Amino acid sequence: MMLFRRFVSDEKLHLRMKENAKKPRKKSKWMARYEEMVKEQQRQQRR
Repeated sequence: MMLFRRFVSDEKLHLRMKENAKKPRKKSKWMARYEEMVKEQQRQQRR
């Protein structure tokens, strides 16, 4: 832990975490299939 703190500053780490939080997250394959299934069900109900 002390070696990690010596080589990585907290400010840089927090800055990188904030930048990564702004990026859109990639959906998992399962979530994409689930959303497609829900959309298909909604289409079927409209008919």
